[in-house]
Amino acid sequence: MPIMSMLRHRIDSGMTVKAALIYSSRSFHDIIYWQELSEMNRSDDQLSITHTLTRQQPDWWTGYSRHIDDSMAAIALHSLGSLAHAYICGSTPFVETVSDALLETGMKPGNVLTEHFGPTM
Repeated sequence: MPIMSMLRHRIDSGMTVKAALIYSSRSFHDIIYWQELSEMNRSDDQLSITHTLTRQQPDWWTGYSRHIDDSMAAIALHSLGSLAHAYICGSTPFVETVSDALLETGMKPGNVLTEHFGPTM
C-alpha cells in the first residue's frame, strides 16, 4: 500500500505538513493497517484519517457508510487549504470518480496524482 510508505516517511522524517487520508473499504475487516493508522491518527494532530465502509458496517460503526463523494472529499480536505495535493490509488473507475470529486472541491488538476491498479476498462 503506497500510502503507508508515504505516511511512515512523513512521520520518520519529522514532517509537520498537514495530511489527510480518506480510506474506503468494503467492510471493517477489509481495512489494512487499522491499528497502525489509528495510532497515527491519535498521535498526530496534523493528520486526519477518514474511513468509509461501503458494504458492511459493524453495529458500533459511527463513520461513513458510502462511497467517497464530493461532500466527503470537501469535508476531509477543507483544513488542508488550496495548495493541497492529493494522491489517489485504486481501480480505474474509483480513481476517476474521486479525482472528479476533488476537482469539484476546487483542487487544482496538477495537484491530483493518481495510481491505477486492477483491470483496465
